[in-house]
Amino acid sequence: MTISHNSFGFDQFNSSEKLRKHPILRFFSPETNRGVISILALVTLLLAIVGGVYLKLSPSQNEPSFRLPHAPSLPAPTLQTIQTDAIGAVTISAGLLDDFFVFTEDELLYYHLFDSPQGGAQVNKRYTVHLDEKPTASCFITSPESPFYEKIFVAFTDSVALFDPETMRFSPHIEFGSESIITGLATDGYDLYAADAGLGIFYRIDREMNIFSWGLADEKTGFEGFSKNEYLFFDLDVAPKSETIYVTHPDKFRVEAFSALDGHWKEDESFEKKPRENTNRTETFSGIANPASITILGDGSVLTTDAGPEPDVKSWHSDGSFQAEISLPEVNAPIEANQAPLATITITKTRAVRLLVLLPSGILASFTASP
Repeated sequence: MTISHNSFGFDQFNSSEKLRKHPILRFFSPETNRGVISILALVTLLLAIVGGVYLKLSPSQNEPSFRLPHAPSLPAPTLQTIQTDAIGAVTISAGLLDDFFVFTEDELLYYHLFDSPQGGAQVNKRYTVHLDEKPTASCFITSPESPFYEKIFVAFTDSVALFDPETMRFSPHIEFGSESIITGLATDGYDLYAADAGLGIFYRIDREMNIFSWGLADEKTGFEGFSKNEYLFFDLDVAPKSETIYVTHPDKFRVEAFSALDGHWKEDESFEKKPRENTNRTETFSGIANPASITILGDGSVLTTDAGPEPDVKSWHSDGSFQAEISLPEVNAPIEANQAPLATITITKTRAVRLLVLLPSGILASFTASP
């Protein structure tokens, strides 16, 4: 048997002239591999840069959340206090990276909270805007996908305006009836929710400006409805993860839960006073017209503030069981029956979370998140 040599096959690889005529073979040649490797390296570098920028700019899927310890009260060392000039504040909203906005009866105060080199927290007032009307509620939009990102919804009795911190201008957003008194605002980044103390109902306003009225008495579910609140303590907040709206019910000493989709009353998720574990003492709302305000924390628990001469802030598990009582700094000025602490949540530059509680006397208490 004669084994013949296939000169065409081997000569093909030894001929540079023929190599240039066959792109596929040229691709695998030692000379061109260097170029291919260089191109692949460049593409990999570009992908890494683009990916890094995307991760930096895109919102985190694991947003930091404020969690309170499972203890009867927060120990005093966990808070810092600062005296501000926001005396008699009506509403407070946290911005981004330690910015927060306080509304008094005739002013908007824009603050920045920072840690001083000497230790302790300090505030720097960036600007003041005079208001022609008294505000009644506010909420800052933190959802990057929202068309109102980094703006503030502000209620003025029977209307809601939009405030742009960059231009320092208000623009009309929506108007309600003359009997309405909007005392609570919340948003999930898509829809706006408003509590109307004048009519004893609350609203959902979608992006097409459709208004849905919820909270009326319903024989089917057994919900007795809200009554008009003479102290104007009628607040709400939304928990996007559970698609639930929590609404204060001061004259019943309760927090009512509703579906954020259709306004259906969730009796099982509504709650009132609950006994503290291992004791006979009852933990409940303790003010003349309470709970005065409500804030949903990142872990799904509920934060309430109470009005009256001895203001109180408490945290409740999502099932309504008592979680913790927040020790407030000593009150230096009398608090009237129609006043209450104002609470909000802000994210710091280090991605930690602060709970801010502003007292009517202008004292700001800053609580850092627990591990």
